[in-house]
Amino acid sequence: MRAVTRGTTAAVVASWRLRARLTRSALVLDVDPTAVVERGAVLRARGASTLRLGPGAVVERGATVLLKGGAVELGAHTRVRSGAVLNVSGELRCGGRNLISWGAVVHCADRVDIGERAVLAEHASVVDSTHRHGGPDEWFYENVETAPVHIGPNSWLGAKSTVTRGVTIGADVVIGAGSVVNADVADGTTVVGAPARPVTPRQQG
Repeated sequence: MRAVTRGTTAAVVASWRLRARLTRSALVLDVDPTAVVERGAVLRARGASTLRLGPGAVVERGATVLLKGGAVELGAHTRVRSGAVLNVSGELRCGGRNLISWGAVVHCADRVDIGERAVLAEHASVVDSTHRHGGPDEWFYENVETAPVHIGPNSWLGAKSTVTRGVTIGADVVIGAGSVVNADVADGTTVVGAPARPVTPRQQG
């Protein structure tokens, strides 16, 4: 089984390289020999783009990586599950042992850093840009403002939560399901709501 998996990974990576050549993309692929890319994982690249998969990293069938002149580094034992989308024209770095779960989306136009063992649960979103309405004669989609996002180690982004541009989330943070985080979150804090606010500890006695 291990040999078949490695063979499949090699075949998928070879197909990615071929597609990059056919589309004249300057793609750098750095895939550790122990990384796994399942058949049906999708990579679309244009321009000068980079994808690095560390030891034991896994990109599952049905996961999508869109590289638009950006760079993605998936650290050791990071797993990108089926249905997840990495849409990157900036720099996305996963520190290692991360989980990007089913349907989660990372939209990186500037920089997104995800600390070691941080998790994006099902359908969570991390977005480091926004579209600004500038007036009736401008299309808001073309008015983009960006700011880096940092997610600290061992933090959990609950299902369907959203982290917006310019936010720093500390270590050991829990983001409640469905929450919208538009301000920094201190280490060891649990936040819930839209916009997200710290949970007030219950009074003892």
